[in-house]
Amino acid sequence: MSTCRKQDEIKEVWNSLESKMAGDISITATYSHKISDFPAELWYRGCAPTSAAMVLEYWDNNGYPNFPTGTTLINELANAMGTTSGGSTSTNNIDNGIETVCSNHGYSGIDAVTENSVTKTKIETEINADRPFTMSMVNGGRGDNYSQSYGNHTVACYGYYRSGVLQYDYIHDTWQTVEHYIVYGSWEWVTNTWVRP
Repeated sequence: MSTCRKQDEIKEVWNSLESKMAGDISITATYSHKISDFPAELWYRGCAPTSAAMVLEYWDNNGYPNFPTGTTLINELANAMGTTSGGSTSTNNIDNGIETVCSNHGYSGIDAVTENSVTKTKIETEINADRPFTMSMVNGGRGDNYSQSYGNHTVACYGYYRSGVLQYDYIHDTWQTVEHYIVYGSWEWVTNTWVRP
């Protein structure tokens, strides 16, 4: 058999296979989950302690009722995280600060874990288990309905919506008390702090 004829047969088989594969793929599948009644707080003493306070206020309403709320909780978190007077917090201090405040209120079993290699699947796993978390962005992009970017900012994440290859993460951003979302990956770097009772 000639080389040209073999190549034609291979091409024909390949095209047939591609057609079958393309028919099986759907890029319009959507997945979503949003934690209902998630609290919102406005920026006070820093975005990291404010975002962490929203996460702990959620747990306060869901089986862990010993936490204070509002500025009292934010102050405790800011102190435990070593937040500066200008509102800056090292992402390395967020998890230990959360665990310290939890322990101070009788919840030494609550685990806060910081992770830098965050995937869409990891976000979905936490949200599907109804476990909100903080998301600390470096050079974060814009949330919906904003003209300015988040820059270096920590938010509380409590939901996601995935359509095809895009994922939108629902957040409370400490700038407003309404729901916003940011497209997954619209940051230079992100560090999430998972909070797991």
